[in-house]
Amino acid sequence: MQQKIPPATIKDATEQLLNILLSNVTYVGLPELERELRFAIITAVIRRNGGNLCRAAKSLGVHRNTINREVLQMRALRRPDPVKLARLEKKNVQSQKKLNFQRMAG
Repeated sequence: MQQKIPPATIKDATEQLLNILLSNVTYVGLPELERELRFAIITAVIRRNGGNLCRAAKSLGVHRNTINREVLQMRALRRPDPVKLARLEKKNVQSQKKLNFQRMAG
């Protein structure tokens, strides 16, 4: 069961993040800021869900097609593909576990 974050906590974290982001910047375009934050959040959630877009969408409370559309937009802007990164990380973790098991057994 996933834990819901209270709105006050989200608000405080968002204010802290914005203070950090805007501390040394004289101009920030709202569309660019929104896009970067959206991409960062979606990338983090996809990675946390091991590249599974359905679970990522469910944890964000959006439809799977919304996540697919965002990933396609990231690819079009030549950003690192969050699905490939998550699956590669998952594969590396599994390989490391298998290697550790083999060391223990042998």
